[in-house]
Amino acid sequence: MLFCQAIFAYCAWQLPVYNYFPNEYNAGTQNWQIKQQHNGWIYAANNYGLLEYDGFSWQNYGIYNSTVLRCLEIAPQGEIYVGGTNEFGVFNSNNIGMLSYRPLSNEVPNEYKISVKFGTYTY
Repeated sequence: MLFCQAIFAYCAWQLPVYNYFPNEYNAGTQNWQIKQQHNGWIYAANNYGLLEYDGFSWQNYGIYNSTVLRCLEIAPQGEIYVGGTNEFGVFNSNNIGMLSYRPLSNEVPNEYKISVKFGTYTY
């Protein structure tokens, strides 16, 4: 009897988990990293950009070169730093509460960038 009560007490504190499908959040099938901001909102680095979930609805914020976002970090002041393929930058809230993206990878000097050649094209 004591053993069963211990298992019940352990399981009672756990919150339910809900799995969302890509057609519910209207983005890519892969979420690479997920973080929660101090206000409780969820952010995910997704194949199609940065996903934001406020507990009610999803918002997808792409970046200008449409790269896959693979990582994110939320600063104490609320800025959201993201990184993807040959790209990194920061999202900040604008005056109407939407996120706006500012690339930081453009500020890296060329001697520190890696160029990859595909045929006659250099990226």
